[in-house]
Amino acid sequence: MTIIKRKKELEIEYKVDDISQIGNTILVTAGPSDFAELQKSLIHCNEAMVAIGVMRMKLSEMATKSIKLMIRNGENDWEDELERMTEWPEIEFRCTIDLTADGLLIDGEAPGVWIHLGHGDVDDSIPIISTTDDGADAFITVNEVLTHLKTGKGKIWMVLMPVCHGNEIAEALESSDNIVNAWGSQKEQPYWSWGEIINFINQITSTGARHVWQ
Repeated sequence: MTIIKRKKELEIEYKVDDISQIGNTILVTAGPSDFAELQKSLIHCNEAMVAIGVMRMKLSEMATKSIKLMIRNGENDWEDELERMTEWPEIEFRCTIDLTADGLLIDGEAPGVWIHLGHGDVDDSIPIISTTDDGADAFITVNEVLTHLKTGKGKIWMVLMPVCHGNEIAEALESSDNIVNAWGSQKEQPYWSWGEIINFINQITSTGARHVWQ
C-alpha cells in the first residue's frame, strides 16, 4: 500500500544570512552522467531536465530577492553578488556519489542546488541515500552527508529529494547549518521521481507556498 504523507505548507527561505555562501551550481546525483545523456528517452533524463529547469528559475528568484534586500539594507557588496548570481548556473552531473572523492562538493564548495534522483530509505530509524540510481548499490547515511558538507565551503540553498522516504531525508538534512532548504517526496514510496517532482512544482506554484524571510 502506498503511504502518502500529510501535505504541509511549503516554506522556502529566500533571504539567507550571507548570499556569498550560496553556490551558483546545480548538482544532479544518481541520474544522467552528462548533458549528452539527456537526449536519450529515459525516465531519469526527463526527470533531470524538468527538475533542472525549475530549480534554475528558483535559484535565480532567490538571488534577485536577496540582492534587492541587500540594497534596501545598505549592504555595499551587492554588485559583486549581482554579477556572480545572475549568470546562468553551471550544471554538474554525478551518477555516483563518492564521499571519498569530491562527493557533493564542486571545487571544494557546496552547490547552490542539489537534486537527487536515486533512492532513499530508512535503516533503523536513520535516513539513508543511494550512491547511484540502482537501489541495490551502496547507501550513505544523512549524517555521513552532513559530515562531508562540513569539509567544504558554503551552503546548499535547496535540496530536492523526490525519492522514497524523501520527507524524512529532507527533514534530517534541513537540521544542518550547511543547508538552507530541503524538500522531500510526499509519498513514502513513489514508483518514479517524476510524480514527486510534479508535486514539488505544484506546491511552489500554489498560493500555499510561503516565502520565509530572515
